[in-house]
Parts: sequence; C-alpha cells; structure tokens
Amino acid sequence: MNIKNILLTAAVAALSLTAWSQNLTTGEYGYSMDGSKAKIGQPTADHLFVRGTFEGETVDNKVTFDEGDTKLVWLWLDDDQIYTNDKVQALTPVPYNTAGDLYNEITYNSFQCDLYLPEGVELISIEDEESGDEMMCALGDRLPRSSQFFYELYGSKTIDGKKYNTYKLLCANTLNYGCHFSAKSAASYRNNGALKKDDAPLLGLYIKSEGASTFIGEMPNMIIANLEFGFREAFTTTPQWEPNDYRFFYGSGGNNQTQRYQYYHRVRLFGNGHLEFTDMPEIKYTVNSNAVVVTAIGLGDVTLMIDGERVDNPCTIERGETSKTILATATAQEAGKEVSDVSSLSIFIPAKPGSSGDNMLMVTSLVYVESGKNFDLPVALENGTPISALQCDVFLPEGFTLIPDGVSLVEERAAESHSISVRSLEDGTLRVLIASPLAEVFNGNEGDLFVLHLHADANLPEAPYNIMLGNIVLADASADTYFAPDVDATVILKHYAKGDANGDGTVNVGDYVTTANYIMDLNPDPFVFSAADVDDSGNINVADLVGIVNIVLGDFGANASATPIRENDVLMGATQYTSGDNSFLTLEMKNDVQLTAWQMDIDIPEGLTLRECELANRAAGHNLTVNTLDNGKVRLLVTSPNNSQITGQQGCLLTLQFDKTGYVEGLVSFDNILLAESDMTLHEVEGFNAYYGGFVSVEELKSDLHIYAQGENIVVDTPVETTVEIIMTNGMSRTVTAKAGRNVYPASKGIHIVRAAGQVSKLNI
Repeated sequence: MNIKNILLTAAVAALSLTAWSQNLTTGEYGYSMDGSKAKIGQPTADHLFVRGTFEGETVDNKVTFDEGDTKLVWLWLDDDQIYTNDKVQALTPVPYNTAGDLYNEITYNSFQCDLYLPEGVELISIEDEESGDEMMCALGDRLPRSSQFFYELYGSKTIDGKKYNTYKLLCANTLNYGCHFSAKSAASYRNNGALKKDDAPLLGLYIKSEGASTFIGEMPNMIIANLEFGFREAFTTTPQWEPNDYRFFYGSGGNNQTQRYQYYHRVRLFGNGHLEFTDMPEIKYTVNSNAVVVTAIGLGDVTLMIDGERVDNPCTIERGETSKTILATATAQEAGKEVSDVSSLSIFIPAKPGSSGDNMLMVTSLVYVESGKNFDLPVALENGTPISALQCDVFLPEGFTLIPDGVSLVEERAAESHSISVRSLEDGTLRVLIASPLAEVFNGNEGDLFVLHLHADANLPEAPYNIMLGNIVLADASADTYFAPDVDATVILKHYAKGDANGDGTVNVGDYVTTANYIMDLNPDPFVFSAADVDDSGNINVADLVGIVNIVLGDFGANASATPIRENDVLMGATQYTSGDNSFLTLEMKNDVQLTAWQMDIDIPEGLTLRECELANRAAGHNLTVNTLDNGKVRLLVTSPNNSQITGQQGCLLTLQFDKTGYVEGLVSFDNILLAESDMTLHEVEGFNAYYGGFVSVEELKSDLHIYAQGENIVVDTPVETTVEIIMTNGMSRTVTAKAGRNVYPASKGIHIVRAAGQVSKLNI
C-alpha cells in the first residue's frame, strides 16, 4: 500500500465521498451528547482507543517507546453503540450474490480525526521489505483491503503548556458499499460474524520518538481529537438514507441531525530509555561441591532476582538438576531521574558430582606438550541423547594459560547457529559455554566437539600435569538437563628436542615415519605437534619432513627458519593418454629450483578409481605414500629418506593409472600442492584440473604430432583430434581442442609449456 501524503480535500474528492463538514470544533475538547463541553475522562459511546504495550504488558491507552525504535501503535474501535441501535441494524437486508444470499452488515466505513503528537514524536514511513512500498500504517483485521489511509501535517498547537504537532488523518473506503470496519473481506465477515468491541485492531500507525532513547518515565500524552465516523449499509443498490446521512449520529438512529464528535482522547506515552552507568551491574557465581553462590555487584542500589523472585544478594542455591534465570538491577538517581540498568544471565545449576548415564565428555588420555609452546586440547562428547547446549568449568594447573581466542568449536559437530564462549571466574577457573539460540542439537553422537587452545610456560619442569573439566552440564533442545562426571586429562610436559615427533627422547627414522603418518591423516599416537613442527610455522607438511631428515643425518645447519611460502614459481600440470584398454594421467613439473619432496591431494570424479601410482625416473629413490582421506580425496606424499633431489628441471614426475566403469568424462582436480627444497624452503602450486575422457591413444599419434612456435603463435600439427593444454609462466593455463591438421593459437610473449597426448614442449614466444 503506497502512502499518500496529500491534502484531505483532494483525498475526499478522489474517493467521490460527500464533502466532510467543515465546522469541526476548534476548542480544547469536544462536546457531550447533551451539548455540554466534554470533560477529560468522560466516556463517549463509540470511539477509537489505543491498545499498546507498557512495561511488557498489553494495556489500553498506554504506549512505551523502547530506546527510539519505531513503534506500531494500534487503533481499536469501540462500536457497541451502532450494534445496539435497533433502527440502524433493522435496515432492509439485500442479496450480495446471484444466489440471493442475504447480507446486511452495517458498521462504520470511514473516519477522520486530528492526531496530536508531542514534540519529538512523529509519524514516519517505513519500507515494506516485500513490495518496496513506503508505508505509514498497517491495516488491522477490521479494516477492509479496499480502505485507504491519508494524512497531513498541518501545524502545531499548545495544549496544557505542551507543544504538539497536529496531523489530520482520514481513513476511507474506495468502495462505499459492503466493505465496512468488520473484516478484511465480506467472506471473512460471513464466516466469522461481525467483529465487535475489542475483537481486533483497526489501524496501526508507525510512530517514532527520538527522545525516548534517553527519556525515562511518562511523556506528554498523545491525543486523538475531533473524531467523526461515517457508515453506509452493505450491498444497497438503492440508498435507504439520504446522501448526507452517512455520518455517525447519536440518538434514536435514522436521521438525527445533531452532529456528534468524540472528545479529546488521551493516550499516555512512556519512554523506556536509560542513562548508562559507568559500571553495569555484574552477575558472578561460583560452584562448590554443594551449592552455587550468586552475587550481583554494581553502582547504586543493586537487587537480585532469580526466576522472577527477589532474593538475598548474595544468594546460595543448592546444587541440583535445574536451570535458573538471574536478573540483576542497579538503580540510582541521575540527572534528577531514577534510572536503572539490568543484566541477565541464564545458567545451569549442576548436580552434585556423580554419574551422567550415556552423556559424557572425553579427553585424550595422554597429551604430549613442549614447554614454552602453545598446544591444543580437543574435548570430545559422547552423547546417547541429542544435546543442544553445554557448560563446563576448566581447571588449569599453575603455569598453564588460555591463549587469546582460546576456544573453538569443531565444525563437523556444531550446528551453524552454535556459538562458544569462555570467561575466567574470580578464582581463575575457566567457564566454557556452548549454546544455540535456535536450540539446534550437535551433529552425531561422538567425536571432538570443541578445542581448548593453551600455553605451557617455558620454565615449567618436565612432569605429568593434570587438567580437569568439572561442573559439566548438558541440555537438550527442550532444556532438560543432564550431568556428566568430571574428566581428567594428563599432559606430559617435556623439553622435546626439535624433530622428536614421537616423544621418545631421540630423533630418528621413527620420527620421520610418525610425521609422515600425521601428514597422511593416519592419526599417529603419540605425536608431539610442537616437536614435529620443525620450521615453527604452525603447520605440519613436507617441509617438516625434510627438516627431520636433516636432523637425523646430522645436518642441522641445513634447516632454515620458517619463511613465507613461495607461490607459483613451480609449474605443474597433468595430461591424459590411453594405451590399449588402460588409461593414464601423467603429472609433469617445470621447476627452476631444486626440490626434494612434495605432497598433494587428488579429487577423482565418480566412476573413476585410482589403481596405481608410479614414480618417474626424475624421482628415482624417493618414497611414495598414498592414502584416501575421510573427504574422499587421495593424498600423495613423495619424500626421500636422505633428501636427495628430484632430477632435471622439466618432465614427468609420476603416472596415475585409473580403472573406470563405462565411459567417464570429467575433471581430475589437484590441490593442496606443497613442494620443499632440502633447506625446508616451501613452494606452493596453485590447484589445477586435468580433463579426463575422450582422448586418443599415444599409439595413434605416433611421431606425427609436432608442437612448435611460429612468430607470436603456438602451432600444433596432429594427425587426429586431440586436446592441448597451454601453460604460461604465471601459472595460468587453458585447454583447447586441436583438430586433425594444423592448429594455430595466438600467444603472449614469454615461456609457455604445451602438452598434448603425453608430449610436453617448452616454447619461447
């Protein structure tokens, strides 16, 4: 519905309504039925009133503005008088359809009034998110869809010493029959009966109070003044009343010419803002073996409420299977007004230590940590019950601290709406809380749920240390609580030598194997992350394997400290060929640096299975490890037990042989490609794809395939159709189809690697 802010005279003319009376009262108040001046609080029979929210309750003629937000103020119609007027309701019913069904519904179908809003309060328009229209009002259940709303700000006036902005409002019907203030449609009326007093709102006005963001308490009233109703009988083809009799009249009904107005109707307005204290009230609580002690502190007069009842501050709650809502209110006098701030907190009150049944937390039995390093402590949840929220306390031994942002959720187990927080209690205990505002449950019923990110001081002596998780409370989506027993984690703190990945006190081939297993996602246990992270990069990869080999060989000086990963200075690509019934991808590399190891992940399309990987002569003497990861990708790891170099600077590295089910056409993707030099310098290659399917065999091409440069073009002569991949020195590549015969491809200046049917050429354009 588009807002129309136009003069009322134009609005009335557009609706073809009989002109409104121009002798509206200009006095402070309207008049009663006997002609006397209406008094404040004197009721009149049929009138508009406001039903709003005040202090959280729905009440009549009281409205609270919350910190300057837009308020939808609903106008309701009390129209008992017209329903009890026998002569009005006895008007002759008429058919509303061809079947002759009778329908005679007489209620008001229009009104006009003045609206006085105190200074600082105004009617505003908002945008409808669905239609994009600007709206000043909302139609209630009593207002038909054919109604339109008009308004005009036409000045200001002072009432009882307060300045008001004056709006003239008109709500009228584009149809002068059958669509009255009864329901949004005639069908709704016939199905549900006429709506009567207080049954439903009529019209909602969007009103904003800028000052309510700081104002507290009662504001000047909003006033509805000089109200006039109009009505017509429903579905009357021949009017039974004269055209000037459509207004609302008191009296016996029919044609009483004494025009009546509603007197000034006052609506009390309140501001619900606040003046901020320098210190918000704070709720603290501690858990001991028998009870939870809750304390509220802050400026001014601080009160404490638990589950809606005022309690002593501090308050002691016996431990048990329950949850509590805590409210702390600090009240003071500020700027001559009583102001207050409120803090709230919902907590689980854990049961006394005991068994939890089939819901419990678990921590790895032994965690190996190097002094002076950060380390992670994963915490798993095994739950036979769908669990939505968790609270627990973490007790750290002296010398162990939580690093900044020291707690995180495991994505696989947490729902999207879950969040995790941690705070330190007065005694140094860490309280972890995981919750979902949508009450979503954790995914699955086992596995790591969250991780504590901790630090061990460098001066701590070598020894086992105990980290305890206690006061563990779990909740399901219905807020039913479950209580888990305390959990202990043993942290083995040692001054591990660099490279001692298995923590046995020496660096040897066992650490090489342990670290390789970690890279291949084989979960070695024990595994000392900080010791295996030889270059202190925070990640374990082929560079650390190279570093461990150097340590084992006694070549400590060969290990460089962590440096930025070098990107795109090594070129890699893959080309398919077939031989008989077998299908292959060859992986080629162009490298101007000397490399000794690499790792990569391969994503293989459905219908294709990796049968065999074979290293080429360039990597003779290297070890190849292959493992399928949980995500379905295949990880390759190529290393040398003595860090020997990959020979040459161009050519095939390995060949992948595939088995396929029927015809397969798709992309084989290569990513997570890391290569290391013998001094641990790490290189990263941007992921790439290799097209698989529809290629001719190498035997068909034989020696008739020629790749060469001609001017600023790359030329490929081929006896049959094949696929050509062109790779530039910046790593960008393109794949084209070469038809049988001569194929010319314009190219930019620089070095290009061209692959076709297993043949690789380096061209200088």
